[in-house]
Amino acid sequence: MLDVLGGSETTSSSLSWLFLFMISDPIVQRKIHKELDAVSESEGLPSWKDAQKLPYLQATLCEVQRASGMFGVVVTDAVRDTAFASYRIPKGTTVGLNLSKLHHDEREWPEPEKFKPERFLDSDNKFVGWNKPHGFLPFGFGRRECPGQSFAKIMLFELPEGAKVPTPDLTTPSLIFRPKEFQVVAKPRSSEFLT
Repeated sequence: MLDVLGGSETTSSSLSWLFLFMISDPIVQRKIHKELDAVSESEGLPSWKDAQKLPYLQATLCEVQRASGMFGVVVTDAVRDTAFASYRIPKGTTVGLNLSKLHHDEREWPEPEKFKPERFLDSDNKFVGWNKPHGFLPFGFGRRECPGQSFAKIMLFELPEGAKVPTPDLTTPSLIFRPKEFQVVAKPRSSEFLT
């Protein structure tokens, strides 16, 4: 059950958050459109193979994971007696990492309440990667790291060939935070929107 939630629920929740942030920030939306248009002009419709040519889109996907607070806590059990700071942690103790707090820690993320994809770009506007920034663990860590993270990155980028479009209906209780329901209107872009 948890694997199903981890696979489909995280992807659909991520897309919901992406849509929410896009309608909330038209500047970010225009930058993504411009980047997609540049790839589309030279190579047709973008695919996952074009990810390296879309640094701002990748940075936006990372910022969605950070800013949404979609994942609350990642838990694991201590595999041996250990100590952390001044705390003694016996083997078998359940330990939780509050990802929401980590991803909103002002020491790591100045102005954490703001949606800023640029956090994931270097000074040359190149994507720094999913694992580079300190304090960013959207897929957990260690032996509890999400085994489907490579697939999840592709799922955020495009729907695999032959896959059905997911519906927003919830049929089971959710363990992953989603935005409240909202409506979106998809309109064809015109040349005046792109300027």
